[in-house]
Amino acid sequence: MEPDYTLHGADDLKAPASTLCAMFDHAVLSAPDKVAIRHLGAALAYRELGRAVAALARRLAAMVAPGEAVAIVLPNSIEFHVAYFAALKALAAPALLNPVYPAVELAPLLREAAPRTVL
Repeated sequence: MEPDYTLHGADDLKAPASTLCAMFDHAVLSAPDKVAIRHLGAALAYRELGRAVAALARRLAAMVAPGEAVAIVLPNSIEFHVAYFAALKALAAPALLNPVYPAVELAPLLREAAPRTVL
């Protein structure tokens, strides 16, 4: 069965698929005013999401070396998406941890991940 691309439009079929960041950048450049994400009544257009991701990525890149872990302990939210894409853009390895875990359960996961920073 063929995938249904009608939700995103024909131009999206031409998006570079080399990396997730390349696909994200393509969306930011080709549809800057389209809503990228909605959560709890808030919405961000791709332009706004792209700016937030770029700003956090610059800060992360100054703190972590490529391949180092960045722990992301955020619920499903706009902030989670910003943090995740920023970690990827900073060439870090996002370590996704469940924020509802109690500290006693998070501590060993954080030790194992050995992140340079935690978001």
